[in-house]
Amino acid sequence: MDNFSHAPRSTTGKVILLVVFVAVFLCLRDGGAAPNRLNKEPILSPDKTYYANVEWENVGFIGILRMRVWDQHGKLLHTIELPQINPQPANLSWIDGEWVACESYIGENGSGFFYVNARSGRAYLMEIVAKAPGADWIFHFSTNDPVSSSTISCVSRGRNSIFPILLRSVPQKESEFYAKEFINQLTTAVDAYGNFRRSSRVREITFLGEADIRPDVGAIVAARVDGVPELLYFPAGADSPADMLARLKRVALPTDARIRLDQPDPPELSARWGTGAEFTVAGVVPGAKPDSAKLYMKGRIEGANDKPFDPAAPTLDMSQRTEDGAPVMIPSEMEHEGDESGAKDPTEAPADKKGQTTKTSAMESGSKVAAPKTTPAKKETPKPKRK
Repeated sequence: MDNFSHAPRSTTGKVILLVVFVAVFLCLRDGGAAPNRLNKEPILSPDKTYYANVEWENVGFIGILRMRVWDQHGKLLHTIELPQINPQPANLSWIDGEWVACESYIGENGSGFFYVNARSGRAYLMEIVAKAPGADWIFHFSTNDPVSSSTISCVSRGRNSIFPILLRSVPQKESEFYAKEFINQLTTAVDAYGNFRRSSRVREITFLGEADIRPDVGAIVAARVDGVPELLYFPAGADSPADMLARLKRVALPTDARIRLDQPDPPELSARWGTGAEFTVAGVVPGAKPDSAKLYMKGRIEGANDKPFDPAAPTLDMSQRTEDGAPVMIPSEMEHEGDESGAKDPTEAPADKKGQTTKTSAMESGSKVAAPKTTPAKKETPKPKRK
């Protein structure tokens, strides 16, 4: 049950309808399998105002990461779901009286971080993959924005997510991902893109090739904007996410390029700077010789102007290996035990982090990530405080 109590059914007919509905629902949900739950009991916020717990499901290729939030009396306030490939959550912690977060591992070289505001129900999921030593980190974001909850792919340099989410110098230490300062930076960046999508009526940007970034003029990349191929210009060194998106320029690609992209074996589009603010857009079919590139467009970005930014190069060294063959990364500095994320008095609330799986971030430890021990959900709710 979601809350502590429910009113009894007044008629036999209503009971029968309820039983039929539940049976059909369970049959449609993965043969009736209950979702996995991270903690045996929800954990209490430091100010004892909210409870939270994490559930997850693997539904085919794309899974579901779910956060449930209750008030101090056990009333369900929010159930927030975001899609993630093979979710493996761990380390659920309260950051303060409103924000609760957990990690979710996405392989031995990556981690996700799931943040939920208990008061508003706003949720943010950030995923990071480090493919090789010194390589640009790969960023994906999603949020329960009413415009779209689909995954947002980004242009990146070093530990910077640049476009369309501008997030500078992303941390490498696990403890820093649980800091309120970083959450403020993350929500500002993601919300700025959400505001842009609403004002410009854009739902999705899908990149068609690599971005070309030049410190004096900015960045260009070919992309589909809600399915329509365009060339996008943005200042990679902008002072703020809102400033970068306000200076975004969109250029329609020629008809022949749009037609070719809708045919079999579409090319990757390479947007490159030339002299000054001049650019070219060419297409190469993957696997074909570079000299087979077809030039689709030449042009100039008027008013292109930018400044350098710190690429914040990753310091992860994945050439060193542990005994199990996993990469060696920065050790965690986060203390998982003895924090203030749970209740201290067992007569008032569930024991802090009881039954919770605690791990070191895959971004730091480098150890191969095994799926956390799962406990099937029993539809339990937190216990109310004793009067």
